[in-house]
Amino acid sequence: MPRIESYETRGKKGISDVRRTFCLFVTFDLLFITLLWIIELNVNGGIEKTLEKEVLHYDYRFSYFDIFLLAVFRFKILILAYALCRLRHWWAIAFTTAVTSALLLIKVIISKKHGSWISKFYHKKQKKKPDYC
Repeated sequence: MPRIESYETRGKKGISDVRRTFCLFVTFDLLFITLLWIIELNVNGGIEKTLEKEVLHYDYRFSYFDIFLLAVFRFKILILAYALCRLRHWWAIAFTTAVTSALLLIKVIISKKHGSWISKFYHKKQKKKPDYC
């Protein structure tokens, strides 16, 4: 079934269906990450208290605020590039994917190294305790 268009708007080309679908996908990505972060805030002791702890007293090991900020970063860059500027190149997707992946990988590596150091320190302290039995 053909679309009914007015005579005045026939010459103006809007955003394509593929581009619109991609922009919706990017928007739903941001909404999904936001929803997950709100659920995490609510589960860990109430939204206000946990929000203050995660944002004002940021600790990369326990906070998901940085993951939320990465989602906001991806949303802004991709919507700017593909909806507003209507780019036809893949570099914006590659850039946001590389930045997101690198920062998440760094967070995981630093958390693992820090966690393993604490674990080794804790086990060494336990071994040094005398056995009173």
